Amino acid sequence: MKTLFLDLEATGTDPENDRIIEIGIVNYDPEEVLDISLLVNPLTDLSQEIINLTGISNDELKRKLEIINNFLSKELKVA
Repeated sequence: MKTLFLDLEATGTDPENDRIIEIGIVNYDPEEVLDISLLVNPLTDLSQEIINLTGISNDELKRKLEIINNFLSKELKVA
């Protein structure tokens, strides 16, 4: 049986004020397992508690934003 697992990491547990920082997806099939992890910069610093809990650092998130900005600044954008 194919099964898709979705995991979200966030800056906290308040849906009104906290933001997603990682999207994890595992597509499980008895024949194959595919996993994807995407970091998302919340444009705010993480608390030490969230850093300890997730293992994701502010530097990692800032680097992701720099990579995305560099890519988008050089490419034609179509939405």
